[in-house]
Formats: sequence, C-alpha cells, structure tokens
Amino acid sequence: KRIGFFFDRKFIPIRVKFTISMVVTMLVFGAINFSISYVFVKQSTLEHIGQKVELVVHVIHSQLQNDLDAGDFAKAGLLISDAKEGDPEIHYILVLDGKGKILASTFEPGQLPEFQSNDVVAKMPDYYFDQRAGERIHNRVFPIRAGVPGSIVFGTNESAASGLALRFGFIMIGMIAFFLVLGIGGSMIFSYFISDPIYKILKGFDAFVPGGDMPEIQTLVNDELRLLAHGFRSMMDRINEIDRNYKSTQAKILETERLASMGTLATGLAHEINNPIAGIQMCLRRVQKSQNLDARQTEYLLLISEATNHIKTVVQDLLSYAQESDRKKDATDLRAVVIDAAKLVQPRLNRNNIHFHLEAPPAPCVIQGVKSHLIQVIVNGIINSIDAVHDSGNIWVTLKESPEAYRITVEDDGPGIAPETAAKAFEPFFTTKGKKGTGLGLYVSFGIIMAHHGKIDLRGRSSGRGTVLEVDLPIERTHEYSHR
Repeated sequence: KRIGFFFDRKFIPIRVKFTISMVVTMLVFGAINFSISYVFVKQSTLEHIGQKVELVVHVIHSQLQNDLDAGDFAKAGLLISDAKEGDPEIHYILVLDGKGKILASTFEPGQLPEFQSNDVVAKMPDYYFDQRAGERIHNRVFPIRAGVPGSIVFGTNESAASGLALRFGFIMIGMIAFFLVLGIGGSMIFSYFISDPIYKILKGFDAFVPGGDMPEIQTLVNDELRLLAHGFRSMMDRINEIDRNYKSTQAKILETERLASMGTLATGLAHEINNPIAGIQMCLRRVQKSQNLDARQTEYLLLISEATNHIKTVVQDLLSYAQESDRKKDATDLRAVVIDAAKLVQPRLNRNNIHFHLEAPPAPCVIQGVKSHLIQVIVNGIINSIDAVHDSGNIWVTLKESPEAYRITVEDDGPGIAPETAAKAFEPFFTTKGKKGTGLGLYVSFGIIMAHHGKIDLRGRSSGRGTVLEVDLPIERTHEYSHR
C-alpha cells in the first residue's frame, strides 16, 4: 500500500534517480574516455609507424645507396618492395633523385600517385588521399645519400592508425556498456536497500492507529535506516502514550462529572430518605418496648430494624463517596473482612440453600483500609452471586496472598455473565435485576477499591458457567490506580 503522494506526478523514486545518475555518469565518462583513448591510440600508432619507418630506412639505407651507386634501379626496387611487403601501414615507397625523378617505387606500372607526372615529382605533399584505396597517406621524406641530392619517400597509411584507434574505441565503448549494465543493476540493488526500509516505515505509519498494536518495522541491514525506523517506532510509542494519557484524562473528567451528579443525587436522597428512616426507627424502638410481642413479631421487628439500618448505612456511604469525604484508614485484616461479610449474608445463604465455601490463609493479611467499606464490597459481591445462583448452588470466597497484593475472589456457578455486560457492570445505575436492583452496588464498590488503590474486575468463569469477582488490594500502597 502506498501513501497518496507516491503517485504524484512530481514524485521520482530513488531507484530511478540512481539509474539516471548512473547512466549519465557512465555516458559522460564513456565519451571522455573514448575521445582520450581514440586520440592517444591514434597518436601512439602514428608514432609507432614513424619509428618503424625510421628503422626500415636505417636497415635499407646502406644497401639502397650501393644499388643506386651501381645504377641497379631494379635491385633497388626489389629492396624497397621487400621492405614494404606484408606491412599494411606502409602504403608505398618512392626513391627520388635530387630533381624529383622517381628512381624506384613499389607501384605497379601506371599506378603512380596523382602528385607525380612523367616519373617526376614536382612537389611532395605532406598528405595525400588515395582515391582508389580510399586511404589518407602521410608522406615521410628521408635523405638517402650524403652530399648527393636524393631522397626516399614513405607513404604511410594514416587511415590504418585511425582505424586501429576506432577499433580500440569501440572496445572501450563495449566495456563501458557492460559496466553500465552492471552499474544499473547495482544501482537498482543499492536503491532497494534504501527505498525498501523507507516504504516499510511509511507502510507502518499508514497502518498505525493510536492506541492499537504497534506494527513491526524491520530493515534488511543494521544501518542509519534501521535507526530511523527505531526513531519512528519510538515516536509512535510516544503517540500511544499521549493517546493513553488523553483517554485517561477524559475518563477522569467523566468520572468527576458522574461524581458531581451523584453528589447532587445523594444529597437529595439523604434528605428524602434519612428523615423518614429516622421516624421509622423511632417508632420501631417504641414498638419493641411493648411487652405483648410474640416470637414471630419480635423477629419481624428485628428484620425491619436491620433493613432500616442497612438503608441508612448505604445512603450515608453513597453520600460520603460522592462527596469524596476523607476516609480514615486503619490497619485492617482482610481475613476478618471476608469472615464478617460471610456472617452478614449467612441468613440469605441458608434461606437459598446455597453451599458456601470460604478459604483464607492462616496468617494475618493486613492493609491500611476502611474495614466497613471493604466488608460492603464483599457483601455486595456475595449478594450478586446469591441472586445469580438462586437455589442449591455454590459460592466460593477465597483470600490469597501474592508478592505485591492480596486477592479476594467471589466466585459462583450460576449462569455466568456476558462480556458486554461485564464491561458496563461498574457504571452507575446499570443493573440486570430490573426493578429489584438499583445499579449502585458495583459502582460504589468500584469507588471504594479505587480509594484503596486497588483493582476490581468482573468476568465470566473460564468454564463458561458462573461469574468471578476479583478484588486486588496492594500490600504496599501505590500511587496509581488501574482498572482492568
């Protein structure tokens, strides 16, 4: 997947830039190298021809002098013909006397060059173009006799030097073309090692969603691009951290707004409920002083007293939680918390014929906390399990110690809870009990555990049947609260 600007008409991939730069560089280098090689080879060849001609002149000079002195021009012709034989760089050899008359030559009869007439060379040109052979000839003149006018002319084939230089130039072009192909392939491979990590980094950015899983960015070579990838990954980590902090701040703002709403609601409830409850308790005490009560009436009055006291306690706790009043924490043994909570719900356990199992370590499990509030959390969890199990079920309450925290678990074998329901269980006024529930039990429990810097979690059992409420309370007080 490519980011949109990849397809912009102004975008030029790195591999294209490398290829273009490689081609231009090799072409410029090839042109310069061809020119220098051509000139150098041609000049060297011409110098070589000149040296060879001088060597031939040196070799045949004495013999040629003797033949000319004896007037044996035929033998002189054979001598220069032998010197030219098999050497393509020597086009012809002429032997001239002092007046420019041709004494001997390597030409066949009737094939003398155009610059001579009647066997006499009027003026020897430096260069001559042979129309029949299509070759450019350079005339080199050497004296042949000391004190006597006369010269020997070598017509060297300069086109041979140009041809040799040209052939060498074509070889160089072939080599340059070969290295150009290698260079293009190398630039493509080299650019891949650069562009591939960049594409991976951009792909990782394209797939990155704040708060989601971090994409892996791997490079082929451990180099600066890998450092760049690590830098981008660190930046995405910081973005995730900022996102988490933002969400945490938003959650705290919402929690503050809910607390403010709960404070207003709790204040009204305290006014509307506490006054009638006080009147009920006053009337109840007067009725309890009567001497004409039988055992059943006394039991009913006791249940009414417990119910009104519970209502009063819940209203007071809700008001205290919503207003965030100071809670005085003392050394609290969590074993006593779970035992006292079990005693408070024992009548309901008996009525529902529920098998209750309590497990706690023998040693004290002491934290700094508010005992009554922690009992309220455990009681609320057991009551929810009782409502879920109904009759003839099982409820397990366990207290275990780990290196960092104590864990209280309330578990039942009821029908269980759906994940989407568990996710909303700690919201205020959320209930699955219809008119029988207020939706404040777990919400208040959440606030209590938060005040104790702990964790609280509600989920279904791994077996698929039943519900588990877990409460973790740190052994050493931490500075941060987290809710799973």
